Amino acid sequence: MGSTSKKSNKIDRISELPDSLLVNILSLLPIKSAARTSVLSKRWRPLCLYLEKLQFSDRRYSGIKFTNFVDRLLLHKPPDLKMFQFSLSHGEDHCLNRVTEWIRNAVGRDLKELELSFRSKELYKLIQDVYICNSVEVIRLFADILVDPPEDVGFSRLRVLEFNEVTISSYESVGELLHKCPVLEDLSIDKCVWLDGCCLSICGSALKKLSLSSSSPADQEFSLKILIDTPALQTLNISFAADDIFIK
Repeated sequence: MGSTSKKSNKIDRISELPDSLLVNILSLLPIKSAARTSVLSKRWRPLCLYLEKLQFSDRRYSGIKFTNFVDRLLLHKPPDLKMFQFSLSHGEDHCLNRVTEWIRNAVGRDLKELELSFRSKELYKLIQDVYICNSVEVIRLFADILVDPPEDVGFSRLRVLEFNEVTISSYESVGELLHKCPVLEDLSIDKCVWLDGCCLSICGSALKKLSLSSSSPADQEFSLKILIDTPALQTLNISFAADDIFIK
């Protein structure tokens, strides 16, 4: 009786669960902890490749270790698997040459949410693949990223857009970008660096929440006018160095 009880205690009930349920369990863990489960057995080894939310930060990894970690979980992912969220945060220049491949891989998987936060010596120019990602619904960009929208933009499903301390090519480019976001509901442009322009046009029939802020009046080197035409707006937070602000 004792030996039978002892044997039953060794049965791995968790590993007997279906893959879909195990992947849901792993999705609740930090990405580093989820990746560690791959050493448990052959049964667990491929499960992390099926995660639909990947959040990477080099605060716990550095250099080649971080690059290899992202490569292993993202680039080895079967090409037919979709992804719900991709988040990448790094503070070094060592993997900038890999960032483009990572982002291109992520947005090609019917991505819904993209969050990028870079702290590096040089600006990372956001690639065109992001601007033509028709599946994306949420984009959040932070710090050392250059936003220079091309003529072709495909944000037909974008609901949330956040620019925080990024560098933007011109005020006019943002206005043109917003015209390609027909269902945008939440827009935040805070403490960004602007390279050119004289008129910021914020127009959107679906926009409900708008936040605009600049670092300080001293940072403004040229005359600026702001036009806000958002009939569905419910929340407005504006603290911006501008010569004229028109709200229609």
